[in-house]
Amino acid sequence: MKYLKKNSLFTELEEKLKSSEMMNQRVEEVFRKYCSEFRRGVFELFGYQVDSDDGTFTLRSVFSESNTDSLTFKVNF
Repeated sequence: MKYLKKNSLFTELEEKLKSSEMMNQRVEEVFRKYCSEFRRGVFELFGYQVDSDDGTFTLRSVFSESNTDSLTFKVNF
């Protein structure tokens, strides 16, 4: 009897974990989509390509004369 209770508890926890992982994946997909739309909007409206990496942001203007012309800044969260 104890084995059945443990087995069902284990199954229930596995299902909750799988559900949480799927929800986390969905949140990441939505976040990625909205970030991409934001970056595209900034580019379309202001002419700046926005790149980010670990809190460091780089802005490049489509009107710059060189690919090395950019504004880089770091945000401390």
